[in-house]
Amino acid sequence: MFAAVSFVPRGATASAPMREALTAEERLAASRASSSFASPGEESHNAMAEDLDVARLKISDDALEDDEVAAGALSMARADAMLGAFDGALRDEGDNDDDDGDDDEDRDALQLQPTDIVFVAIAHDDDAPHGDVCVFEPGDGGGPPNVYVHHDFLLSAPPLCCDFVGTAPGGYAGAAPASDPAAAGVAGRAFAAIGTFETAVEIWDLDVIDAAEPACVLGGEETVTVAMDDDDDDDDDVDEPSSTKKKKKKKDKKAAKKEEKRKRAAAAVPGANYAERVRLKKESHRSSVLCVEWNRTATNLLATGSADETVRLWDVSTARCVATYDTLHSDKVQALAWHRKEPHVLLTGGYDQRCVVSDVRGKSDGMLSMPLSADVESCCWDIGNHSCFYASSEDGVVYCFDMRRTKSAMAVVQAHDRATTCVVSALCARGALGGGGGGGGGGDMASVLVTASTDKTVRVWDANALASAGSSSAAERGRGKKAAASAASASSAMLLRVTPKVGAVLSVGTCSDDGRLLVVGGSKGVSVVDLTAAHAEAKAAVSQADNGGSSSSDDDSDSDGDGDGEM
Repeated sequence: MFAAVSFVPRGATASAPMREALTAEERLAASRASSSFASPGEESHNAMAEDLDVARLKISDDALEDDEVAAGALSMARADAMLGAFDGALRDEGDNDDDDGDDDEDRDALQLQPTDIVFVAIAHDDDAPHGDVCVFEPGDGGGPPNVYVHHDFLLSAPPLCCDFVGTAPGGYAGAAPASDPAAAGVAGRAFAAIGTFETAVEIWDLDVIDAAEPACVLGGEETVTVAMDDDDDDDDDVDEPSSTKKKKKKKDKKAAKKEEKRKRAAAAVPGANYAERVRLKKESHRSSVLCVEWNRTATNLLATGSADETVRLWDVSTARCVATYDTLHSDKVQALAWHRKEPHVLLTGGYDQRCVVSDVRGKSDGMLSMPLSADVESCCWDIGNHSCFYASSEDGVVYCFDMRRTKSAMAVVQAHDRATTCVVSALCARGALGGGGGGGGGGDMASVLVTASTDKTVRVWDANALASAGSSSAAERGRGKKAAASAASASSAMLLRVTPKVGAVLSVGTCSDDGRLLVVGGSKGVSVVDLTAAHAEAKAAVSQADNGGSSSSDDDSDSDGDGDGEM
């Protein structure tokens, strides 16, 4: 299941990604970790890893009896040599002249072309949650389009959300490449921030192959040494989630008490008992991270929303939490989006059935709060009209709000029969999908709205027509309650319906470098959709049906033609 996808801007990734240089212990640990989800053909490989581990430890123990330093170094050299002999998937030796040709071929295969389009897809697998760095080759040279996994990385917990980050996190000096020592210490330009079922946000360097760990972790757990008194209460080390100031004050008192215990432990207080404890960092979320978005204007800011009912702002350049908002929502925070022109304006949506617009420069309860008919699933700002934003709900309804009209939604449309999991505003070539396209894009580009649902479809709407269709039922809406536009009006606003064959659609990403392309993640896979090609196929299917041929309709059309790639 691909829970989330995100395009990487063209040119952000290195043309020749680095392979991280691993020590013998790191490679051995990676090999042993892979044994938990290895195929039968890999059992002998993993058995050799186990034998090597035992042998290395035995060599080290014997060495201590004679010469600890010299023999210890010898045991490490033997371990590294033995591991390199059989672990071809993890080694990066390059010292054998006979392998130079193979190394050159590997480097050529990993080389990214200027026309390649890169995106990240995070997979929620029971055995091995991971992130895939994928490449889409448009096939402009006459060949068919192609999608393949360039490299991947293992995650510590099942992922829920991700977004591209173009700022190197604080404290990260870049990978130490095995093949180019001179490039060590150079921070990358392409990262992915990933929220998981756990409380941390992992930031991964997309320019590093075989990365053993993220470049940075925001929040999460830490191990501390505490002094334990005889009457110590274990509950003192448990941080309970809270959205009230009273509980927050109580929590601060607990934190102060634990801090004093740590100081006592450091000072080696006579008679005190000491213990190591794993606890949440003070600045961490207290529950799963459900949404994350990087600020494209104030590039050091990253916003996260959580099931703990809070929104947190992080300074990526220092890897620190700079603000926490615990009064914006009274339930889980499911979606958020930064304003495209005003970097201090943040839109959030939650399971309390509200969308809130906030100015993050101050500790406020939000400048504007708008009700919906069900839990919020997704939200975004209109790319053509910067005073408007969209939100989708669990009952399939899509809302259009204007910050200048605060009494009710400007438009309400029943976009899908099931939960509308994703809503994205994008620019598309004017007239490319057979309609006039929404205004506000300027020039040859027009504003469209892309919605996706667990009904397995992706739909593209004319932004202007959608607003008009929803406005026709304004008298019925009242106070944000559900009231869909007429079927005829909504149908006229829809430009295209695509079934990308990825199961229930969970996430959609738009490509800023090519307005035709969408990447779609679902319960059964991930696919790249070329909207222009999909529209041409749908139009051809309708024409064929009108001529008495195939009974296919544009409602069931796939995007599996020349403009589509699947994984």
